[in-house]
Parts: sequence; structure tokens; C-alpha cells
Amino acid sequence: MNTSTRSASPLIALSALLMLSFAWTVHTPSAGADDMQLTYTATQSVQALAGGEWLLEATVDALGQSATGRVTLALPQEPDPESPPHLELARSLAWLSMGGAFLASGDFSNAVETARAGLEALGTRYVSPLATDDTDLKVKAAEMQIAEGKMENGAKVLLDMLQQRTQMYMELNESQVVR
Repeated sequence: MNTSTRSASPLIALSALLMLSFAWTVHTPSAGADDMQLTYTATQSVQALAGGEWLLEATVDALGQSATGRVTLALPQEPDPESPPHLELARSLAWLSMGGAFLASGDFSNAVETARAGLEALGTRYVSPLATDDTDLKVKAAEMQIAEGKMENGAKVLLDMLQQRTQMYMELNESQVVR
């Protein structure tokens, strides 16, 4: 493993690490007739790295768990800490991480809810209009499985679609999203 230490000037280091906290409620469709409300807290921070790169971290706390999504950005200037570019990607990666943990522990219901929250966080601007994207069909099929009580398979498909969409988002924005 190759590790290196990066340092920024004290002024940049002092001003670049900013953290904001927000509380959100997400309405997610459930297998029943009523909508489930997933309430969570989200924080974000932007930290200066070397060479015009910025580390964007988004943390979500929900359902007794916490997860962080990290994205390194290549930008010519410091991003607005209140609404940095690609925050939707960092948040969706946090939801993906949390959903994977729920899936691994056998908590399929919460895996479904966090996958839905991640899909909502990422939004619809994740792929070029010229690309073929069949993830909507697969998300609908997963929702049908969930409605039929097949929570494990539905959770797996939703998380897989979230993973695919985050990958498409990174490819679409490769000039700014380093990793």
C-alpha cells in the first residue's frame, strides 16, 4: 500500500474544512398502501487536498446507523460548502454503504428503505441522454418483488441499481469526479 501525506497552507486548511448538518424526511413507497417516512440527518464536509482536489464527505444517520460517502473532486476553486457540486453522489454512496450493511446483516426491510433513499438522493441526472439506461425497468421489477413480499431479492436489485447509477454518474462527470 502506497501512502502519502498531503498538506495545504494553514489558511486553506483552516477555511476548507467546513461541516454542515441538515435533517431530512424522505417519503419512500412501501409494500403497503401507505408511504413510509424515513427520517435522517445528513452532514457534509469539504476539505482541501493538494493540486486543486477537494474531498467531499456526506454522512447520513438513519435507522440507528451511520454511513459516509466520499468523493474526490477536481475543481479550479473551492466549492460552496453549503451546496457543493456532486453532493448527490456522495450522499447516494453513503446510502449505498448503509444499505449494503443492512443487506449483509439480513435486515432486508431497512436495506430496501436505504436503497430507495439513495436512488432518490442521486436523482435523475446520472446518465447521458445518449446512453441506454434500463435501470428504471429493474427498479420497477424490484418494487414489484417487494410488494409480493420478496424483500431480500428486491433489496439486492435496488442496491445493484443504485450501484450502477452511481457508476454512470461518475462516468458522466469524470472531468470533475476523480474517485
